[in-house]
Amino acid sequence: MMGDPMRRRSFPQRNPSILLTATLVASVSACTTTVGAAPTPPPDVRIRLDREAVTVPQGTTYGAFADREGIRARDGRLLSVTGDILERHVSQGTVELNGQAPDPLHLLSAGDRISLVHGEDRVEGTKRVTTRLPGRTNAFVQRTLATFRVREVTTVGRRSGEVVGLRVQTRGRPWIPDTVALTFDDGPWPGHTESVLRVLRRERVRATFFMVGSLAAERPDLVREVREAGHVVANHSLTHPVEPAFTEIPDRKVEAEIAQTAAALREAGAKPTLFRPPGGSFDDDTILEAWRQRERVVMWSVDPHDWDASRTPKQIVGDVLRRVRPGSIVLLHDGGGDAADTIAALPKIIRGIRKMDLRLVTLDPYRRR
Repeated sequence: MMGDPMRRRSFPQRNPSILLTATLVASVSACTTTVGAAPTPPPDVRIRLDREAVTVPQGTTYGAFADREGIRARDGRLLSVTGDILERHVSQGTVELNGQAPDPLHLLSAGDRISLVHGEDRVEGTKRVTTRLPGRTNAFVQRTLATFRVREVTTVGRRSGEVVGLRVQTRGRPWIPDTVALTFDDGPWPGHTESVLRVLRRERVRATFFMVGSLAAERPDLVREVREAGHVVANHSLTHPVEPAFTEIPDRKVEAEIAQTAAALREAGAKPTLFRPPGGSFDDDTILEAWRQRERVVMWSVDPHDWDASRTPKQIVGDVLRRVRPGSIVLLHDGGGDAADTIAALPKIIRGIRKMDLRLVTLDPYRRR
């Protein structure tokens, strides 16, 4: 029988599992070859940016790095005498690369140093301004009731006008009145302040009360009672700091101690224009800050140490009457502790001063011209 001419010769068949295995092996081999051939990236470059060590990829240009990091030197500024910025661009700041003007296309390399050379700040100049106050007035740091012809000499910024220095010059001989001022510190103190007010009302005397701001904020009713009785209400700081001394606390705290007390007293209807530093601690900066806040520094000339618990009413009376003179300012206390001895001594102090033909008055408010 003849074969079918259409029948084709069959080819041998491959095992499918062998074929799949071969394919996987080839693929894994190819992958392994590709990973192993990846190049190792070059190490970063270590440079210094204004004393700080930083690293950048190799091939980084200075221009690209400066743009990315926002590298820029600050221009010099014009400052006021108190440190406020008056003008920001009075001298140009520059950037240096290895001590020279940088080339934006420079490839950063190990050891390169980028330095920021800031523009120089300048402080405005100053001038002195002399103001003659009309008539006669108290010395700015007041220790007695004497009055003078006075000139205020301020040092101010030429451009800003800000005051950084104050001197008060007295001229001629002082005029000393036949008067004495009684002053009371460290109140308002519940119980004691009311007792002092009763004595003063009975003796028909008006006095000056230097009040602690934190106490005044707690007892505004007592502040109003003092004011409505015709007495002068004045500033004795917010917290009465004594350790550290008032001259040793930061300037901003001094400012706040005066300002916040004034605010508390105004809330109670008073208008403080006199400031007595706690413990009598003051310096030129204290004087200037009080002046800025339109208050005059007031001290004293007679101090019987009535705050000392060991002192008797008789000793307090004797000390005051032995030392008081025309124009004296007497320091007493209606707060800060037990004022019973002061209250007991007060009627005899008042009567003894009057026997000297001296009149009892309040301190004049400070009116800045």
